[in-house]
Amino acid sequence: MKEIAPKVLSEYEMGLLNNLRRWIYDKRRKALKDKLKSAEKSEVKILPENQKELF
Repeated sequence: MKEIAPKVLSEYEMGLLNNLRRWIYDKRRKALKDKLKSAEKSEVKILPENQKELF
């Protein structure tokens, strides 16, 4: 594989690689944001139920 791999990427390939990196970063951020939103919603549902039990 080392013989096949180029030493330097062309500008076009670097552009594709940067676009892929940006896409992966955006997808990870969106997934984390959605996960935090769903966790926050479940906390809101749980808190009033717990308060009823405490009082």
